[in-house]
Amino acid sequence: MDVDLYVSAVDGRLPGELDFDWSSTNVGPDDIYIASNDTFFKLRNTNTSNGIIFVVGVKALTDNAVFSIMMIGPDSYSQSIT
Repeated sequence: MDVDLYVSAVDGRLPGELDFDWSSTNVGPDDIYIASNDTFFKLRNTNTSNGIIFVVGVKALTDNAVFSIMMIGPDSYSQSIT
């Protein structure tokens, strides 16, 4: 199943097709890698050493989409949605 990913950072707003900081809208598998030294943080003078709030939006084109969300960093997190 094809899903699209949208991510916002720092301010907690809900990401979507028209408002996001990172996105992936590939046909087939999508992934987004965000590093603590990403230019996004440098341009906004964001201190990443205290942690960052990320909000992830997933747009599925069908009702039966299956996807996983993973965070890899000092503390890893993984969640599968079916």
